[in-house]
Amino acid sequence: MKGLIRFLLRRPAAGPFLAAASRGRAAIFMLHRFTDRIDGPADAHNVDMLRDGLGYLRRHGYDVIDLATLVRRLSEPAPRLYKTVVFTVDDGYYDFFDLAAPVFAEFGYPVTVFLTTGFIDGDQWNWWDKVEYMVTHSPLPMATLSVGREQVTVDLTEPLRQEHWHQYLCSQLKTISNNEKLAALADWAQALDTVIPSRAPAEYAPMTWPQINKAAASGVQFGPHTVTHPILSRVDDADSTLEILQSWARLQEACPVGAVPIFCYPNGDRASFGDREIETIKEAGFIAAMAAEPGYADPRIVKSDPAAPFAIPRMPYSDDRAAFIQVVTGLERLKMALRA
Repeated sequence: MKGLIRFLLRRPAAGPFLAAASRGRAAIFMLHRFTDRIDGPADAHNVDMLRDGLGYLRRHGYDVIDLATLVRRLSEPAPRLYKTVVFTVDDGYYDFFDLAAPVFAEFGYPVTVFLTTGFIDGDQWNWWDKVEYMVTHSPLPMATLSVGREQVTVDLTEPLRQEHWHQYLCSQLKTISNNEKLAALADWAQALDTVIPSRAPAEYAPMTWPQINKAAASGVQFGPHTVTHPILSRVDDADSTLEILQSWARLQEACPVGAVPIFCYPNGDRASFGDREIETIKEAGFIAAMAAEPGYADPRIVKSDPAAPFAIPRMPYSDDRAAFIQVVTGLERLKMALRA
């Protein structure tokens, strides 16, 4: 299968065949951070590669539409979905406004950004960034941390080890309640002899509301992504409802022009939200909600399952050109079917 895909991707004449695999479905991409440096952060997309991907879509006649339009099309009797692509960006980091928004504007392509409103307001910053900050700014070469009921000794003597422990510690925080997570962060900061700043340092900075409104005036859409970015399945009923409704209210208040009634779950895998969240979102009048499970937006599924519009799958965006082409052509769908 891999050999066949590589063969097809090298053959321009295979274009019509490849495009046929995407008929009747849409690929929704999920991105987070951006960089203009070759040696930028590992979790950031290089904007030159983003420009290359958008150029591919333009040259090959793809239908790049905004998310709200796609949601409407999914419920139409005969949805127009052929070579359809949608872009979404999570969290609301400043590097979207500074680096990525100009690239999307260059091509005239729409994009929807999901905002963690407490992050934008400056009331808090993202917990996974706090973990990275601690392991990269600790003056200690090694430290022992409590992770659940276990004790682990973290080695921070070089960048690769720091990144390993950053990823490991974040993965552990996703398995506990939100209150336990907050307590662990405080304990780790003390054990690592690190003071966590009250506001996000420059490398983790969010957009401001004036910047968001400027982007909205140029056509960027914005949806809510909770207030503090907890994993919703790890909080109680009251906090789950508050995170959803307050983030939406704040977005409508601060950016009424760009706000769209589409929610995005933090973390986004099926274990991070459930029927409770879907019911809250429905009752609040949202038209859809975005998950982070890989897959294509399929109108047949949306029409057959009442919960499907509130758990629409998205594909992670890849700077690797071949991987990107596999997704937009629909070849990735064939691979997923074969794996299943």
